[in-house]
Order: sequence, then C-alpha cells, then structure tokens
Amino acid sequence: MLMEYSPLTEGLVAKVAKLVNRSLEFEAVTPWTVSRCTILDPNFDPKLTIVALDEGEPVGIVIGAIRSKAPQEMAGNEHGWIKLAAVNPRYGGTGLADRLLLYVEKGLKSRGAKDVRVSDFAGWYFWPGVDVRYQGLIRFFYDHGYGKVSESLECEVCLAGLRTPSLVLEREVNLAKEGYAFSTASQDKKEEVAEWVHSNFGPLWSHEVSEAFRHSPPSVLLASKEGKTVGFAAYSALELDWFGPIGVVEGERRKGIGSVLLFKSLANMREDGRKSATIPCGSYFSFFSRVPLIRGVRNYWILYKKL
Repeated sequence: MLMEYSPLTEGLVAKVAKLVNRSLEFEAVTPWTVSRCTILDPNFDPKLTIVALDEGEPVGIVIGAIRSKAPQEMAGNEHGWIKLAAVNPRYGGTGLADRLLLYVEKGLKSRGAKDVRVSDFAGWYFWPGVDVRYQGLIRFFYDHGYGKVSESLECEVCLAGLRTPSLVLEREVNLAKEGYAFSTASQDKKEEVAEWVHSNFGPLWSHEVSEAFRHSPPSVLLASKEGKTVGFAAYSALELDWFGPIGVVEGERRKGIGSVLLFKSLANMREDGRKSATIPCGSYFSFFSRVPLIRGVRNYWILYKKL
C-alpha cells in the first residue's frame, strides 16, 4: 500500500470533513467544523496534524493540539490533546491508525506535553469527548494506554413544534414587573459583552460568545436590570445547531432568568431555521431536562494518558 502523509492544510479541509463523516457514522461535520477546530484555532500547529493520503484522497487523520496561545491566561505546553482520530473503515486493521497516533503523540511530547486528553479542547473542539457508541475507537485508545477520566453529556432537542412552557412565559412577565429586561446584544457591544462574560464566567465562554457576534444580529441574548447585565445566553456560536453557553450571575439565580433565556434562545434558533439544538448538559442535566422534545442524549468519555 503506497501511502503519502501530509499535515492538514486548508486545501484538504473539505475532503477531511467527508472522511470524518465516512469513518464516524454518528457524525455530520462540515468543512466549517474542520476549519473552526483547526485553521481558525489560534493554537493550531499543522505539525501536530497528520493526514494519510491514498492517491490524493484522505483515508486517515489524527489532529493534535497544545493550548499555546489562547486563551492567554490558560496557555502552556504541559498538556496536549487529540482533537480528532478517524480512519476510513476500509483501512482498519492495517496499522494506519497506530502510526498516525504515534506520530502526533511524539510531536506533543517533543513540545513539552506531559499528558494528553481526548478530545475536550474547549473552545475549538469537534466533540467534548469520545461518544461511547464508538466502542472500537475507545478500545483503540485503551490499547494505546489511555483511560477514562470523566464524562460529558449532550442533549439533542427537536425544535419542530417547540413551545415555550406557560410557566416560563409567566415567569418572564413577572420578571418584567420586577424590572428585568431581555434583549438581543447589539453588534457594537461585542467587546463589552465579551469582557463581561470573561469577568463573570471565564475566558472560554467569552470566546464562544465572541463567536456568536459573527452573525447579524448577534446570536446572544442578555438579561438586565436597571441597565446592568445579570445573565446571558449564546446560541449558534461555534456551530449553527449548538446552544450555549448560558449563565446568570450569583445573586440573580433561581429566579427563572436562565429558563427565560434558554427558551427565548431556542425559539430564535427555530425561527432561524434550525431543526434541532445540541445542548451540553454536564452537571446541569436537571435544568436542561425541563426542555420538551428531547430526542436523545449523547454520552462522551474523556480519555487521558501520561506521555
């Protein structure tokens, strides 16, 4: 088998998206997804990527990363990530996946990484872990010394026929009487909103909110009282069908503000033509489980290995 190897380049992005969809049957990534997680990531290092090409067509890929630049306060070279590992099923059992993974692991180690995780590179990830349905992929990583360190959940909500619960509508009316207002962020407030989110919820959420401003109008809702922002929700920020992040400042929680922001965002997504919404649940599953029409929950494992 005559195989060529190349770092990931912009010219390969569209073909890599097709490879991922062909190799991982539960995914539907687009060229935008691949670009967002690689070329558009300020931490992107093409030397930590490798694409196997058979007659010019990608048949395998492993993408590594180190948080070398962004967010600045989290930058460092001690930790590495595997963002993506995919091999065309026709090349299973050939040792191709082993060679690709070893190449990226060596690259991470040479840059100072002492450990590596799969695949929760927040801000620029494909998925927040490995879907547990990919038993073969999990076994592959286990065979290479990885183990499970945590889990993550995502809810998939059908937006067709979605209606805001009457209790949430009543809560919005009562909040308005108490002086609370809900509005879409204006384009000229990008830096101000991003800084507010950064101060209250950290740099990763701030990055995601900033990405929501690429839409016009921005896909960011704000909750305020007396001109002071007390909560936010972003949607379609990194991917068009992703909801989140969402947050309400301490002292304003348990008043229903988050529920109003959630359902107003989902309604906007539906009006924008989204058929479904993917919501990261994590430890907040009880909050998101109140959304009707949940049609599935994805369970991810985050894997880890010392280098």
